[in-house]
Parts: sequence; structure tokens; C-alpha cells
Amino acid sequence: MIVRETKTHFILIQQHDHARLSGEIFNAFSKDLFHTIPKRNSVEYAIFNHDLGWNAVDKMPFWNDEMGKPYSFMNFPQIPKITFYREGIEKVSKVDAYAGLLCSRHYAHFILGGLDTEEARAFVQEEQERKDAYIEQFSDFNESVFEYHYGLLALCDNLSLYLCLNKPGKRALTNVTMFQDGIPTPPQLHETLDVDTIQIRYKNKKSAKIDTPLFDRKQKFTVPYKAIPKKNIKKNGLLPSYLNTKTEYETTHVQFKK
Repeated sequence: MIVRETKTHFILIQQHDHARLSGEIFNAFSKDLFHTIPKRNSVEYAIFNHDLGWNAVDKMPFWNDEMGKPYSFMNFPQIPKITFYREGIEKVSKVDAYAGLLCSRHYAHFILGGLDTEEARAFVQEEQERKDAYIEQFSDFNESVFEYHYGLLALCDNLSLYLCLNKPGKRALTNVTMFQDGIPTPPQLHETLDVDTIQIRYKNKKSAKIDTPLFDRKQKFTVPYKAIPKKNIKKNGLLPSYLNTKTEYETTHVQFKK
């Protein structure tokens, strides 16, 4: 779950909805910038479904007693998180093995930063074995192309996260340090984009400008969310409050402008 907080509400966005937005961003990229992408269908499927393992979990959000707010993807306990990662990778792999491998690469990147548990080490080892098995089975695997594809997934993920985590209308994030200096360009795409970071700035509650020409025209991106009143959670608990809150939609128009 992606969680934003206001004085009176928690804004909850399901991970799979964020992943759909990532896919829409990918499909909106300028064809002049990313004109040829080998295995494009597989890359697209991976980006659209990279958070598939969270789909069932986000139907019933969990409360973090220590922090006094719903668990988000950033502070969810590692061991169950790894279980969701595995489930998502397996589901994607059953449809498209290469897409599953990209999701595997994506999750392993997150876990590599905290290999202090047996479960984390086992997960990284399993996913390396998955990659080795794929390479043995498919002779057309190209490491540099694969890393380029992973860079696209990472970029779309970060762009979508920025739109989901940021309050529309605010010019800068104040509660998420990961994007304080902008959206980092994945190393795999430095040659293509020729920038280290990408900046997005809101002009108002409905539109934003991006300083890197990822899109050749204004793009419309919409994400569903639920705004849960804190007073309802205090009275009824998180899950009943979540289930009884209607889904709303947040739309942002993004346009390239230096």
C-alpha cells in the first residue's frame, strides 16, 4: 500500500494501481526517445504487473501499531514482504517468463540493501537461480539489453511513485526523502536520457511540468485512491473504515517544459 497522510485523513493507493500507472507512463514515452525496445511486450507486461504480489494484500490494509498509521510498502515487515514478492514473480512468470525475470531483478534490488536475515539471503539466491535457469533455457538472453529493460521498469516505477506519493499542488515533497533531490535516472538509461535526475514540479492541483522530454505531448495520468478519515479509524478500526470508504480518482496532466 502507498500511504500519504494529512491532518485528518490517510490517503491509500493500492500497489497494483500504482503499477498500472507505471505501465501507462511507459506507453506514453516519446517514440523518438525510446523508438526501438526489444521484447517490448514482455517489458510492458512486467511494468504493468510488477506489484502483482501486493494485489490481494492491499484489499485488506494492515495497521502499524508502532507508528500509529497504516503500513506502507516502505515500512512493511521484510519477511512477509518477501512472500508477496515471490508470489508476484511467480504469477508474472507464468504468463511471461522474461517479464517475471524483470520483476525478480526489481525486487532483488530492494532486498540487496538489507541482507541481514536468512530469508533475505535465501530470496536473493533463489532469484539468481531463476535467472541462471532462464539463461540456460533461452539462448537469446542479452545481459546489457536486460539491464536496459530493468532501467525502464525502475524509471516508470519511480515516476509513478512520485505522482502517488506527492500531494497535488505542492511544489516539493516534504515527507518522502527518496525524491527530495528529484527522480534519479537509472544508470542503465544515463546514455539515453543524458541526465542524472528528473524534476517534476506541480503548477497547480491538476497539472505538472517535467524537465526531461520523456513525453512528446501533454499526458493525462489518473490513479484511484481512498481518503480514510482518521476519526473513522479511531472509532471503527482501519479495515472497516477502508472497506466503507468510496474510491476517488486523482488526475494529473504532465507536460515537458524546461
